[in-house]
Amino acid sequence: AVRVDFQSFLKTFGLPENHQAIYVARTLLEQGGIAWTTSALARAHAEANKVFFSEEEFKALADSSREHRARDGVNDIQVYEAYERVARVHGLAVKAACMTGEE
Repeated sequence: AVRVDFQSFLKTFGLPENHQAIYVARTLLEQGGIAWTTSALARAHAEANKVFFSEEEFKALADSSREHRARDGVNDIQVYEAYERVARVHGLAVKAACMTGEE
């Protein structure tokens, strides 16, 4: 059984659909998935905001000639490193979503 895809795993594991263990597992995964996704999104925003202006900050900037959202003094390497951190959080969120059946 493929354990990354929790729904497929449940179908091939052998327990009946309405078994108490399956109900509890699905409930825990759903609740945990929602909490984890919320935390992951906050973490991704925090990592991105280290190098980029938030939407609100960007709109509030008086200098309308600004062509990019990177914060002053941030270099390409810092932007790429932030991108990698956000991409890792995204990858983990996708894996968590597969376990809960949500994508």
